[in-house]
Amino acid sequence: MENLLYPAHWGYRYAVPLGEYMLVREAARELGVTDQHVRQLIRRGRLVGEQLSPRLYLVERASVETYKRERRPPGRPPIQRSGGRQVAQHS
Repeated sequence: MENLLYPAHWGYRYAVPLGEYMLVREAARELGVTDQHVRQLIRRGRLVGEQLSPRLYLVERASVETYKRERRPPGRPPIQRSGGRQVAQHS
């Protein structure tokens, strides 16, 4: 039997397959960011998610995997050394 979340106590009458979706907290842990940042990424369209209630978001598992592969690392771009000088690398 598939693992389902039944948010009936939030007033919803459908089942959500958790195999395809994850909770914000799980996505945040997987990405190494905060819950708030995950909700922000959903609002910006960088992650695919659904807000089921004011406090409940579900995130599409595939979008988390895609984001992990394609995001650039945090911080400044690495410095490329050229002829003894430090030159900032812009991509």
